[in-house]
Amino acid sequence: MGTPSELVERLYSLQVEYDNDEFLLVTPIPDYEQRLYSYQLITEAVHASCHSK
Repeated sequence: MGTPSELVERLYSLQVEYDNDEFLLVTPIPDYEQRLYSYQLITEAVHASCHSK
């Protein structure tokens, strides 16, 4: 939950805190299309953040 920038900030914070290279994200949304859309939004937010640096 949150805005795309909040999500990216939180993921970065967790990456620094735990010194990890990857995440396993699970969105517990019963509807397949909505779950797929949530992953697309996450992907777009992370890609936008990577390309803006």
